[in-house]
Amino acid sequence: MQGVAGVLLAAVGALLLTDRWLPLISPLLTWYAQARWPPI
Repeated sequence: MQGVAGVLLAAVGALLLTDRWLPLISPLLTWYAQARWPPI
C-alpha cells in the first residue's frame, strides 16, 4: 500500500513540475465550484 502511495505522490509531483496538473484537475475544480461545496 505504501508503494502505491509513493508512486501516486511521485506522479502528482511530476505533473506539477511539468505544469500538466492544472489541465487535468480543472474539470474537477469547476464541478466543485458549481456544487458550492462546502455549504457554509
